[in-house]
Amino acid sequence: MVGFGGRMVYSVGGERCVVCSVVLDQTALDRAFSTELQRAETDGIYGVPRSDLAGAGPAVVSLNGTLASLVVT
Repeated sequence: MVGFGGRMVYSVGGERCVVCSVVLDQTALDRAFSTELQRAETDGIYGVPRSDLAGAGPAVVSLNGTLASLVVT
């Protein structure tokens, strides 16, 4: 048996896009279409081994809070 699937996104007048509607993940697309060298460069720039992240990135909540407080001040 052969299986296949698909999805259609309906948008009238450009009110939605597939990225904004979370149908496509831009980061996952970038990674999927990158070469091994490009992935290695991206991983090196990030500074944390992906295997250590368990699917999540480092939290910067405290830094965001500090920056927001400084902006308000």
